[in-house]
Amino acid sequence: MNILIQPGRFYFSILAILFFSSCHFTNSENSAIELFPLDSVAAYTKTVNIPESLDSMHFYYNDMLRDVRYVKLESNNECLIGTISKVIVTPDFIVIGDFYISNSVFFFTKQGQFAGKISVNKPSDSIRLENIKDMTYDYDNNRIIVYDYKANYIYQFTESGKYLNRYRSSDLSFMRFNYIGKNKFAFYEPSVNRGVGGGYNDFLLAIGDEKCNISYTAYRNDSTISSYDYNLNLPNSGETVYFCPKFSHTIYEIKNDKTTEITGKIKFNFSAKNSIIDNKSQVTTVKDLEMLTQAGHYNFDGKCFVANDVLFIELTRKTFNTGIFYSQKTGKIIGWNPILNVQVKDTVHVSYYSYPIASTGDEFISVMDPDIIARQERTFARIARENQLPQSPREHHLQEILSTMNENDNPVLLFYKLKQF
Repeated sequence: MNILIQPGRFYFSILAILFFSSCHFTNSENSAIELFPLDSVAAYTKTVNIPESLDSMHFYYNDMLRDVRYVKLESNNECLIGTISKVIVTPDFIVIGDFYISNSVFFFTKQGQFAGKISVNKPSDSIRLENIKDMTYDYDNNRIIVYDYKANYIYQFTESGKYLNRYRSSDLSFMRFNYIGKNKFAFYEPSVNRGVGGGYNDFLLAIGDEKCNISYTAYRNDSTISSYDYNLNLPNSGETVYFCPKFSHTIYEIKNDKTTEITGKIKFNFSAKNSIIDNKSQVTTVKDLEMLTQAGHYNFDGKCFVANDVLFIELTRKTFNTGIFYSQKTGKIIGWNPILNVQVKDTVHVSYYSYPIASTGDEFISVMDPDIIARQERTFARIARENQLPQSPREHHLQEILSTMNENDNPVLLFYKLKQF
């Protein structure tokens, strides 16, 4: 597995082909599993045209960010984060999943104080986790749900990390899951050699309960979706859960209100000049995928977050990751190259910025890596002195935070909204 890490230790995306065993789903309550083709909802999907001139676009973040606040995560030997794989904000805690370095789930207060952790390296009398692969939050019952991939256990914890219960299913293995409401979960396994028990083939995701009783699967009947769906994203923004199949450039929303619904929301249309290969179904070999990563094409890997009516999507080209914001209200697109715009008349609120790694549904969340912002702050301080720029209260607060930080500390989380565009 190749992990491409953005500058800094905390913001990463996975670009890999994962070869796992086939997934097998069973349903102990119902003999029939409902099948649903994703292309049947494609007709309801809004198409958004991506500009050809992305490389010339700049994101002047100090003009666009509002309601900015910082949360410095406490750093000690018990809570050092290797990579941030997932962020969940509950009513009382900020929950950080690090699935690749420490293999832990960390709990911080809303002010950033360390409050506890769940870890494979910290067994207790009641549980011993072996490989934490994902976590989600049950908004209806205020529970953190953790999946141990190696042992095939789904664990339930309180919002603060106290162990409650666990369930095991020898017939279910997956890589990503998220709570979709009414005690239902969406499970996703990006295995190349997919298969569903009972003769069902070519599925993309499954819907079931916490005991892994599967009642619903969605499968591919769309020739534009590659058989190599190694995308590891089943992103959520608060209670909103999205599914974004690799190479489809389509965002589906998954809900479980009165019934389970998969709704096509947005399909991104790249110009012929910037798009990936015309027939995505031809992506059938490792060599094809390697060629795509080397080519100068834009690609949407499925990482997306929404805050109010603004949607962020991460785009990749070769090994370069960046992103754009799309206003669902106005239809406008901004983003691409983040630029620190500084003028004498400006009062700068944020001197360093990276694109979001999570959302609460109301706010975007970005990571401010200590070793990077230290370098950026030195540059900004020089520019500020040369131009006699005033400091805003927020910028002064960030300077106070940075003065107490070491470059190996946990990151600062930046919470913010975007101005209307």
